[in-house]
Amino acid sequence: MNTLTMQSEKCVFTGQTKTGKEIWIRYPSVMDVADMWSYINTISNERTFVRFQGEAISAEDEKKYLLSQLDKIANRQSILLLCCHEQKLIAMASIEMQSRTNQHIGALHISVAKKFRGEGIGSLLMQSAMDEAVKRMPKLEMITFCVFSNNTVGRKMYKNFGFIEYGVLPNGVKLEEGYADRILMYKPIKKCER
Repeated sequence: MNTLTMQSEKCVFTGQTKTGKEIWIRYPSVMDVADMWSYINTISNERTFVRFQGEAISAEDEKKYLLSQLDKIANRQSILLLCCHEQKLIAMASIEMQSRTNQHIGALHISVAKKFRGEGIGSLLMQSAMDEAVKRMPKLEMITFCVFSNNTVGRKMYKNFGFIEYGVLPNGVKLEEGYADRILMYKPIKKCER
């Protein structure tokens, strides 16, 4: 049984992509673990602009991740959103609060399945994730993100959302075909008083 049905009480967006595909964006439930596991392994095998570069993630590790995220969501320490089309998981985004001296910072992660890129899904998901983070995480003052230097489309999108480049780690990403720089970005959410 496919679990990726629209759950209206957890749905944060319904609409269409640039090409007219119907999508919805929602929070996960424990029933989503198999679909999330399949999705992350597919993304890993694509070896694109994510940290996973072909590694296989076990079903048990994905279950631990999801349960941890559900707990953090309940405690206002994280948001995790799934984007679905025709009962299929096609994109994910999370913003997770950091700890200790970084407890005011949320770390962003976002990915879109290869055949759905270029349809505006990343932008819709990014906006939904930031809106939810501001609503649900009261300690959030800024969002940070790392982008591969060769991800020119992603860099442009993040800048359009108000992210500011603040550093470069040369050769910070090791890929099969060589290295890319890691571009460090941030977006202020609230004014941080010194």
